[in-house]
Amino acid sequence: MKAVQIEKFGTPDVLKITELDQPNPKQNELLIRVKAVSINPLDYKVRNGSLSPLLKLRLPFIIGSDFAGIVESAGNTVQNFEPGDRVFGSLSPFRSGACAEYITVKAAQVAPIPDEVSFDEAAAIPIAGLTALHALRDMAKISEGEKVIINGASGGVGSFAVQLAKIMKAQVTGVCSTANVQFVTELGADKVIDYKKESFLTVTEKYDLFFDVVSNATLKNAQRVLSQNGMYVATLPSPLKIFKSFISPQKVKIVMVKKRVDDLNYLAELTAKKKLKNIISKSFSLDDIRQAHAAIESGKVKGKLVVAI
Repeated sequence: MKAVQIEKFGTPDVLKITELDQPNPKQNELLIRVKAVSINPLDYKVRNGSLSPLLKLRLPFIIGSDFAGIVESAGNTVQNFEPGDRVFGSLSPFRSGACAEYITVKAAQVAPIPDEVSFDEAAAIPIAGLTALHALRDMAKISEGEKVIINGASGGVGSFAVQLAKIMKAQVTGVCSTANVQFVTELGADKVIDYKKESFLTVTEKYDLFFDVVSNATLKNAQRVLSQNGMYVATLPSPLKIFKSFISPQKVKIVMVKKRVDDLNYLAELTAKKKLKNIISKSFSLDDIRQAHAAIESGKVKGKLVVAI
């Protein structure tokens, strides 16, 4: 089978399409014929080695995490899936990953794809959708009428966050570049701040949640626009933010994705009912995997990128 593997850390040029043996599922696993994978910022950080000091990644390995595909076969103890079922989920990007023609995964870690949802749409959901959902619902516990500001509202996590916050009936302000103001407005944001023309520090209202998707706002600046009981949630930890989380009068948290199947089902159902749009700005072929990684690393992606396999 074809798989995208790295044998060393570096630029997108280290991505190599290789021929590997097809994996065999264990008793509690599924063998899945992959139809699409999505590309996340986490993927390029694994590829370029910036996470290797913390995670001690062992080379070589297959890149990628989010996937959607068709069950090819099931292990002896699997009861809830059978060959031909359409499924999606996410593998750990720190082991053999999803960017391959076939993968094995525990049956308990995947969810069915509704008939109304395409493979591309399903592959776009896991990491970005779950990150947004857990930040808003589980950490901030957003409720109707609360004010949310989303820094990085046009990217993968941000585009999900804007829509999910509106589903939760929050008042949403999105922060993005000039090119994406209309896009974020169409996602449902009540107000959009173009950071190239205006700083979020100029706003007079106070927010219940500052969701720093791109994690580039200083904690001091974010806290200036938070209410007394407001919360700052970031997607990337830093020693300073972790330290200040213990001494800050406002809550400071780092969102960690929990890959729960019931949450995947929830997001897939919203997608099937057209209540949630999985915005895919571009689909690449497997041969163009390097271009896909270069695009996500540029930091200028609107919505999600997927690779068809």
